[in-house]
Amino acid sequence: MRQLDGVRTFEDARGGRDRIVEVTFNSQDSAQFSDLTGQVAGQPQPRNEIAVVMGNRMLANPVIMQRLAGRTIQIATHLTTAQARILAEALGARRPHDDEHSAPGSRP
Repeated sequence: MRQLDGVRTFEDARGGRDRIVEVTFNSQDSAQFSDLTGQVAGQPQPRNEIAVVMGNRMLANPVIMQRLAGRTIQIATHLTTAQARILAEALGARRPHDDEHSAPGSRP
């Protein structure tokens, strides 16, 4: 995945997780990501995880429970507010004026 159309964080309204990082892919990367998640979904752990890597640093390794189709996905791995902000900013989110992080082109 080369470029994201949007990144934001928000509080999980369902509870149980502190923050969620939402990523919006461009259409080409969306199809590739869907294929990748389809390959790892249902595999035994840790083969059901994907690594979110920037440079030589792993930012997250979420478990994939099912194929993720569509341009927008949510990373919900029991992130604290600080962890979610670090991940979102590393993925391209702008620093917020309020509690929400959004990258250009993302929707609140």
